[in-house]
This record gives sequence, C-alpha cells and structure tokens, in this order.
Amino acid sequence: MKSIATSFFIVLAMASTPAFAAKPKRPPAPEVDSGPQDPMSCATMTKSEARASGCKYPDDVLVFLDDRATCQHWLGQTGYDATRRAMINQAVNKTCTGLDDRLSSLRKKYRKNAGVTRFLAKLQDIGK
Repeated sequence: MKSIATSFFIVLAMASTPAFAAKPKRPPAPEVDSGPQDPMSCATMTKSEARASGCKYPDDVLVFLDDRATCQHWLGQTGYDATRRAMINQAVNKTCTGLDDRLSSLRKKYRKNAGVTRFLAKLQDIGK
C-alpha cells in the first residue's frame, strides 16, 4: 500500500512542476496592415496614390510604379490624327523606354525580400 501512495504523490508532484504543467497559450499576433487587399492594385497607382492607400513597398519600387502608370496611360491613348499619334509615340518612347530593364533590376535587387519579390513577379514586361 505504501508504494501506491508514494507513486501517487510522485505523479502529483510531477504534474505541478513547471516543466510538466500546461503551458499558457500565446495571444494571437496582431494583424499587420499590409495595404490594399489586392496588392496588384498598387501596380496601377502613382507613387502618391500608392502611399496614400497603404502600399508598403520601397521608394524605388513606388517610383517605378509611377513611371509604369504614366507609360500605361500613354499606351492606352487613341491617335485620332497624325499630330495626336506623333504626340503619343513621343510620350510612349519617353516614358516606356527602359521600364523592362528597370523591372528586371528591381527583381534582382529585392530577390531576398519575399513580399516585394511576389509583387514584382506578378508584373509583366511592357515590351519597351
């Protein structure tokens, strides 16, 4: 009988020690505001619009997005006469040239930043 009582007290003592006690649950981590629900919405914004809406990307990425939005604006314009077509072509050449190379450079620069890498991977080359 003595061994059963001793065993019971040993088990009881072990259960009350910190190593064997139930660990308290951690509170859930606070949610981080990551900006718009769809990060690709940042790709169609200017730098100031992206900052205002909470797009949390480095400044050089936002400047690139600003330049890209300007390029896409001109690519979407209609050349209804020769003068307008010339103006659009000039603007496209000025704003779109080199964007693909810049995108490639940004992808290399931020290859270790998972959030920026995922975002940049979704952007397609413009072809200029």
